[in-house]
Amino acid sequence: MNKWLAIGHSQRGDNHILHSLPNQDALAYHPWMGGENIVLAVADGHGSNRHFRSQWGAQIAVRCAVETFGQVLTRLEGDDSFDFSQTKRILEIDLPKHLLRNWRDDVKLFHEKNSLAKEEFAYINKQYTPTTLSDLEKHINTIYGATLLAVFVMRNLIVFTQIGDGDILCIMETGEILQPIPEDSRIVLNETDSLSDPKAEGLMKLYFLPLTEWNPAPKMILVSSDGLRNSYDNSKKFRTFASGINAEFETGILKEQILHVETHLQQWLQEISHEGSGDDVTLGILFRPDAYQHKQDNNDEKKALTENDMKCAYRIVPEQQKQVDKQPKTGSENDKSY
Repeated sequence: MNKWLAIGHSQRGDNHILHSLPNQDALAYHPWMGGENIVLAVADGHGSNRHFRSQWGAQIAVRCAVETFGQVLTRLEGDDSFDFSQTKRILEIDLPKHLLRNWRDDVKLFHEKNSLAKEEFAYINKQYTPTTLSDLEKHINTIYGATLLAVFVMRNLIVFTQIGDGDILCIMETGEILQPIPEDSRIVLNETDSLSDPKAEGLMKLYFLPLTEWNPAPKMILVSSDGLRNSYDNSKKFRTFASGINAEFETGILKEQILHVETHLQQWLQEISHEGSGDDVTLGILFRPDAYQHKQDNNDEKKALTENDMKCAYRIVPEQQKQVDKQPKTGSENDKSY
């Protein structure tokens, strides 16, 4: 039975530092059942004039991905029989609908708790005409617009979901790199799909990967905002970077390599942004320790991963100060009738 660990970092981009803008990316991950089930999500706030609160939209998005996955598990728990076709039919309809409903509900709640500041009103009056301002008041989600990529790992199934730009890469046991949701040729320059679109449910892409003895899980899954991909001239160089992350885990003692990657990830992403896109750069890494742990390490107490090492706590980054709930709402007590 596969167990998963997650690490990651969200780095404020050089251009955002230069213009005194916040990090508009967000990252969250949360395990259940000791890592047998886990979700990892990355969001990227649009950051344009019309989306001036998009960093909060991204924060809310990754938290809602965690919340929605908890609702999925609550619905599916207790069903020992796994029917891929039936589960797929349920999730491909319900997952986008409930994920978007959670995001919209939480944006509304956040907006009610954090009314527009004086400087924001001044900004709105400067940037918006009466017509567009009226439209904004009708569709408050616009100012929180963001993309979202999420990976939901269950015992027998992995669900990949994406709206907008960004990348999900799977590294297989063979070393082959697969992209479950291909790049969207409609997305060019700074134009992208958004959670704030009234028709967002139809724009969300899903990919279902059933896990069987003949179709094993990837050894690693990388989820990143577009600032990472855009820092490379082409997809080949981007995939070389992904292979390099995988190689970090394959060399040396896994326990030490995990610490090495965690320690250096911020520096690596900072350098990538500086030398590349200048945008915020976020990378979440899901991996199976059993795919990397050397047999000889298991015989050495100092080298073997312990139960404590295998614990992966709920985490959301970057830490924000406004009233975004710190803990995910999961389980029947907070279930929104998923």
